[in-house]
Amino acid sequence: MKKLLIILTCLLMLCGCNSEKQSGTMELEENELEIVGGWYMNPDLPAINDAYFDKAMQGVTGVGYTPILLLGSQVVSGTNYAYLTYATTVTPNASSSYKVVIINVDTNGECEVLNISDFVLEEYMQTTGSNTSSDSLGGFVDNNELTNMLDSDLSTVFAKAFDGWIEGEEYEGICMLASQVVAGTNYAFLAKGTGINGDSNLHLFVVTLYEALDGSVELTNICGIDLNTFNN
Repeated sequence: MKKLLIILTCLLMLCGCNSEKQSGTMELEENELEIVGGWYMNPDLPAINDAYFDKAMQGVTGVGYTPILLLGSQVVSGTNYAYLTYATTVTPNASSSYKVVIINVDTNGECEVLNISDFVLEEYMQTTGSNTSSDSLGGFVDNNELTNMLDSDLSTVFAKAFDGWIEGEEYEGICMLASQVVAGTNYAFLAKGTGINGDSNLHLFVVTLYEALDGSVELTNICGIDLNTFNN
């Protein structure tokens, strides 16, 4: 109830600052998890059954990691794999967050964890305009078989944001990572894009959209994801 009152207060403040947007409320599910800035992570992404990931994570204690998507692979001595995961601490006051886990599978099939990094959505929402990723420069090849996990409603929201888009790039929504209740709703989507500045390679992006109460959608930000930043 306290959280709901805080949200309603924020909505009233927003309405006073922007007369073009009308206030609205949305009932929050109990399993929605708040992160910094009033964003709520989408907890309903399907997991993937990956034997390499499970083998590498054996012995990791204190935090449970649920693989969501295989973001990319990198040929080294064996192969590195980058997973977007949903991590939950094993404590009485458990907390959850997105993490990128890098594992290595050597030529003998042995698996080990190389790095676990925070995937902080806010870092991909702070700039305006289109920012291309450079993930292909470090040998990562984005997984172009990512399943589109958007339902019909969210797919429509994503498509509306690109109505009349003439920049030459093409973006495809993969999944909704978080939403924010304002006078309407903000969404953060994981997306893939091709044709960026004439580059035909596939890149990954966080695309942020605003859906007004009248159903109109505004593209607010596009920011590239560089997989190399998680490989340290």
